Amino acid sequence: ASRGAPTAHAPPQLSSHPQGDVFERVARDPVISVLDGINATVFAYGQTGSGKTYTITGGVDSYEERGLIPRAISLIFKEFGNRADVTYTTHISYLELYN
Repeated sequence: ASRGAPTAHAPPQLSSHPQGDVFERVARDPVISVLDGINATVFAYGQTGSGKTYTITGGVDSYEERGLIPRAISLIFKEFGNRADVTYTTHISYLELYN
């Protein structure tokens, strides 16, 4: 995975991919970048019914359906454990806008 300021865009082909694949493609690098001190945002944009909320928050039927947010939080706390020489303070925000 590359370091620095990643710019990942999810192509339409990801709409049929498992949540884990989408996370690896578009969110893993930004999450790691944040832990390295680089600001990052993952932004879901699209027409009504296109799957934005599902992609970001996930499904409720199985653990494998969890979305980008739960996967990012899991990765963050895993990395906290792997980086014992660093002290982190965590603030997490989630905002969903409806028109």
